[in-house]
Amino acid sequence: MSIILTWQEKLRFKHIVAFSGGLDSTVLLHQLHKQHPSLSAIHINHRLQADADRFADHCQKICDESNIPLTIYTATLTDTP
Repeated sequence: MSIILTWQEKLRFKHIVAFSGGLDSTVLLHQLHKQHPSLSAIHINHRLQADADRFADHCQKICDESNIPLTIYTATLTDTP
């Protein structure tokens, strides 16, 4: 998994905020969006909790309701010797 954005993505969205879906990051997202309407968000689903997919869905819903583009990356964790 690579979370490095391409130049096209960097030029398209000048401000990108990491969005966990919790109360603090939701407030931050909305406040930053007021100041920077071209803001986009990123959510990284580490799949470390049973409800991780639900968190990602929640983030998508919040961003959809606010017309904020959201990119979700889902990590695939493997055990390494």
